[in-house]
Amino acid sequence: MKTLQYIFSALTLLLCLNACNNKEYDVPNEFSDAMWYTSKSNTNFNFADTMRVGLNSFIAFSDLSRGTVDHGWTIPTSAKFLAGEIENTVKDYTPYIVNEGETYSEEKSISVLFTEASGKNEAGEDSAFVVNLYNTFRDSVSFAGLDTMESVFENGLWTMNTDFYVKVYDTITVEIEIYKENGEKLENIMDSTVTHDIEFGEKIRFVDVTTKGEPDARLWKIGGVEFKDQEVLYTTNAMGRLSVSITSKREDQNLPNESKFLNLPSKINIVKSTKPFELSGEVVEMEDQTIKVAYNGLFETFTSAVGMDAFTVKVNGSDAAISSVMRNEDNNAQIDIKLAETIYSNDVVTVTYTGGLEATDGRVSGGFTDEVVKMHQVILHAPHVPTMEGDMYTPEGTTESNANATYELRDAPDGSGEKVFYMVKTSGPLQMNGKGSRFEMKKGKKYKISFNLWSEVNAKGFKIALFDHQWWTGVSIFNTNQFEGRQLNQWEHYEFVYDKTSDDQLASYFILQLGNNGPYHLKDLSIEEYDDRPVVE
Repeated sequence: MKTLQYIFSALTLLLCLNACNNKEYDVPNEFSDAMWYTSKSNTNFNFADTMRVGLNSFIAFSDLSRGTVDHGWTIPTSAKFLAGEIENTVKDYTPYIVNEGETYSEEKSISVLFTEASGKNEAGEDSAFVVNLYNTFRDSVSFAGLDTMESVFENGLWTMNTDFYVKVYDTITVEIEIYKENGEKLENIMDSTVTHDIEFGEKIRFVDVTTKGEPDARLWKIGGVEFKDQEVLYTTNAMGRLSVSITSKREDQNLPNESKFLNLPSKINIVKSTKPFELSGEVVEMEDQTIKVAYNGLFETFTSAVGMDAFTVKVNGSDAAISSVMRNEDNNAQIDIKLAETIYSNDVVTVTYTGGLEATDGRVSGGFTDEVVKMHQVILHAPHVPTMEGDMYTPEGTTESNANATYELRDAPDGSGEKVFYMVKTSGPLQMNGKGSRFEMKKGKKYKISFNLWSEVNAKGFKIALFDHQWWTGVSIFNTNQFEGRQLNQWEHYEFVYDKTSDDQLASYFILQLGNNGPYHLKDLSIEEYDDRPVVE
């Protein structure tokens, strides 16, 4: 682009020459310059970028070029020219439409109303409308910005043929689908005369399938609870009509802002369940030693005394004193039992319930006898077969000097067909490092390491090391000869408990070092917090 600085410099030079020359001064031709602007322009905008607007919105285009010979705008056939001063509050642009049906204008500035969505092409990709600006100049010109465009010499003139791309977003039209727990789709949900009966406690799946208008977010309100996911699995928890609404919207700041609200026209009516009011899963111990009993419905409120009369708990076969039985206030389908004594992860705890407590939909709960409690455990590494794939575990000493070392998965030697970890070396002790299987240990807690080992040869003892600091400054916590007295060629179970007394809480890992060259077979390796009942001497 020729700048005004160059123009003023040239004019100054000409005036100086004229002052020094008595000959008459000839005025130069008007200079040429290419420049344009749109109402979507900003400091980060390339004119090759696609502009984005909503349906029935307009964009203003201005050609600020100088010295044009030919000039004209061409707009899409579905677009309209607007004229006049248009306030920001205007919703209907019909009164401002001019030259209805025309697609060409020689005005320097135009306002273009887009009345049709651009949609997708046959390949499913975004399509865009094109607004074209065609200018010719006697001189070579260029447009320099974040993108640079050069004129092309054609038919004796310099041509700037510029396309502006506009993606027009359709109006959002909300579409949802609703399914019962059994997968049955609710039909005619947009008909306000239709009622769907759903049993209390059933799950309903709500799915936002809106595509028209290309929204990128939504807000459900179901039974007074808000959800933002595209798909919501909702458990009914109150009798009567279930309120359902959704707002579908475009939130991305680079997209034209729009939102559409839909209040479900049809009625979803929650009715009394025909299913028995019964236990819905395992009875489990929580971290704080609360015993959780979950049912497939919501309990009416009851006193702790009534609850304590209905429940009996045994610990290792003996009756345990119950301190309270309450409905969980955050989850009314759950009953919380607290005992007067401490329970441990290796205890056998059973619960018996006589039944009789009522649900909020009027059903009476059934009882059960000697339901075993699943005790709380903190598992750092669940029982598994180690593998050298990835970086979870690495062998030690598999160098060229011991090239025949083997660490791999093989069929179990007991003929079960399961895969186990096989280790053998020609010399030196076998060692497996768990550098990639780090876990956190805390002061004041105990940790149990256990595994099953099949030995084909006698071992000279083995070592387990847990690293409390960095991996290069670890300490051996076991260095034992527990292989002595064990049987060969059968699975043997090993357990070790580590009492964490150091202050640090950095990531730890373990080393298993076997005191011979094998072969050995390993499986069911696990690490967990140790919470066993203390042994009474």
